[in-house]
Amino acid sequence: MFADREKSEAAVRNRTSVTDAGYDRPSMLAPLRPLRYAASPLGLRRSERPSASGITAAENAAVRDLSHGRVDLHAIGASVHHVAETHPRLTAVGARSLTQGRQALIGDPADRGHEIWHLAQQAMGAVRPTTIIGGAPVNADARLEADADRMGAAITRAATPATASSATISTIAMASPSEAIQRQVKKFKSESIMREPPIPDLLNSLDYAKFKETKPQIQKRITERTSNPKKNKTPMPKSIEATIAPNVFGQTALKRKTHKSGVVGKIGIDSLYLESKNYDVYEGGHLIPHEIWTSSDPQAHLADDYVNLVPMSRNLNVGTAENTWKNAEGKITQHWKNNNTFTVKVKVDTPRTKLHHYGRLAEVFDLSLKNINDAYKTVELWNWMPASIEAEETTNTITFSSVFENASHNVHGAISSGGELVSVLKETPIWNRCDIDLQDDLLDL
Repeated sequence: MFADREKSEAAVRNRTSVTDAGYDRPSMLAPLRPLRYAASPLGLRRSERPSASGITAAENAAVRDLSHGRVDLHAIGASVHHVAETHPRLTAVGARSLTQGRQALIGDPADRGHEIWHLAQQAMGAVRPTTIIGGAPVNADARLEADADRMGAAITRAATPATASSATISTIAMASPSEAIQRQVKKFKSESIMREPPIPDLLNSLDYAKFKETKPQIQKRITERTSNPKKNKTPMPKSIEATIAPNVFGQTALKRKTHKSGVVGKIGIDSLYLESKNYDVYEGGHLIPHEIWTSSDPQAHLADDYVNLVPMSRNLNVGTAENTWKNAEGKITQHWKNNNTFTVKVKVDTPRTKLHHYGRLAEVFDLSLKNINDAYKTVELWNWMPASIEAEETTNTITFSSVFENASHNVHGAISSGGELVSVLKETPIWNRCDIDLQDDLLDL
């Protein structure tokens, strides 16, 4: 990110020395050269150590090649410094690593190549401020971030990652405040397992010989009565860790995509139908709230991906009671709106398998067993319904951890008394939505 600099058209075309926030930038004129590929001599430079600037000769050569000879980081006095993620200049703007002017601060070594290319972008005058965070001009252009991801990976391949610069925090000069800072807060880690959706899992696991109907008849009956939205294995998230940066004014909100969330919702509907022959409104609930993603987030495509969605009942996903996931989402989103940088960890507890009795399946799909003794034999299927979702969100001053039980996933048998009805209602947000008079009437049943 750069400050808004005024340059004449001639200066930009000729890459001549220009005054930049109080210092003269050395000329970057060099003959244009083609990009180097696999056979590049860059491979011979892999063992070189960082210079005093913290940038190796191999990295600098890679930048020269990728910029067609327009940028020499050593010549312009650019530098790279490895610092703690708690460095005040990083925390001030909610960044894991940043580049400002001719200086890159690396809080995570994985960002090294990315930030080195940001140095090149800034040297070429490609960056302009798009917003202000913590009093500092910041650029959040998604195109520049994508370019830095791509070119940074090429730099990393061309040169062995350098060791951290020996410079300490006290020796790192402050860049001019007029220069825009390029942010990189894109930590999103998801652990998931591949599972067959309920109906394909059932069709592949049934012992068709136990039924009087033929296999094609059974398959037709099952597929006609269920949603069956997806035929192949699908990621089921087990845990997520995401670092969320402050809300940046002016960033474009991410447009919600509903296809995958709809698929996950139908998986929930099918799971409930297999157990109870009942339908209910299920949705693909977001674990990291969709609201906090913007179109400029480098991993924005994961917002509506299977790795961020689990089946949730309507009450759990949009209800207002304390034990709903909506309540957790609200707390997470509020910290984001308050310009806090924090990490949120989400753990989904989903039992590995679910046993279904053949007698129950025969009842659900109106099938007939050949032998009544098979009614209590079981078929084992993947379980898609979360038993609970645990969220832990941490800021500099606040930590909370809550477990949100998805009680409405429980399947109950026939309710034969008022006491049973009240007990079931209390497991869901519905009970708290009943007024006092209605609650008294139900308790008197």
